[in-house]
Amino acid sequence: MEPNELLQKINKLVPGAILEKQRFGRSAKTCLWVESEKLRELCMALKNDPAIALDWLENLSAMQLEDALVFTYFIRSSRTKERLILRSSVELTSPTERTDFQSLAGVWGMAEPQEREIAELFGIRFLDENGVSMKHTKAAPNHWKGFPLRKSFVFDGDKGTRGGPCR
Repeated sequence: MEPNELLQKINKLVPGAILEKQRFGRSAKTCLWVESEKLRELCMALKNDPAIALDWLENLSAMQLEDALVFTYFIRSSRTKERLILRSSVELTSPTERTDFQSLAGVWGMAEPQEREIAELFGIRFLDENGVSMKHTKAAPNHWKGFPLRKSFVFDGDKGTRGGPCR
């Protein structure tokens, strides 16, 4: 499906979900910025529409840009080989507090381990479709404090410890 045709179909499936269309980096891949409140609805539509059938989450990444966390979802169809990149963001309200964001583990099961890692490293509380926090097993040591991939995190090298409160 051509990118413009896909965009028209998406706009019919979930009106107002797409904020912007752009190229992803130097590649020719289509990247769509998605309104965070409509992300789960859009992803369900992309997965369940037989013409699109984006049923596979290849990768989920997160990064901090200024005072926001940006999530990038690399999705594809196992049937049609269609590929798409979705981006959405959430504003960080505090450098030391967790921030809520929609979980997509109910759309693609493979999102769960990737969300678990992002939750711990960036301080995100992923919420299911009912607004309930997803239960994630902690991987970091119990003494670990803070979110090490946030820009506000300071590694305390002088004391020989790993982690510590954000400063």
